[in-house]
Amino acid sequence: MGHKQAQEDSVGKGRAVKGVTGKQKNPKRDAYKIICQSLLQRSPAKRLVLVSLMERSLARASTVQCGSYPSSQKIHEYLHHPENLWSERFSEDPEIRLFRPDETALSGKLRMEHIDELIAFGFELLGMHSSQFDGYYIDVDFPLWLTCHRFYFEFV
Repeated sequence: MGHKQAQEDSVGKGRAVKGVTGKQKNPKRDAYKIICQSLLQRSPAKRLVLVSLMERSLARASTVQCGSYPSSQKIHEYLHHPENLWSERFSEDPEIRLFRPDETALSGKLRMEHIDELIAFGFELLGMHSSQFDGYYIDVDFPLWLTCHRFYFEFV
């Protein structure tokens, strides 16, 4: 079975697959209970920052965890089953930090220039209010090459 067929089969069974955004299931309505967001580090860098914004009602219904994984681990092969979340994870995990997207001076807190403007512009484009969201981020100095940093949001 080809990669594309495996993706189609897994989506048809009520599971979401990374890269198939239009098929992402809503954990409040569907049996699918894990959402993953990841960032692959393919080349040397001094710093990696992964930011995730989640609607507050979803954020309060979930627990968030993060991990650093070898890039050889394909998320679509594991299909986000809770029992597989930590099987290939490196032991050193970054600390998850919280922020409110509507707070002022995020550029200083997240140590990222212009992040305030980027977040405000994103919400303006979407026609949504940042006050209805919670933010999570990890900040990694000198991340390992060929690793993937991931947030997992598990819903009960």
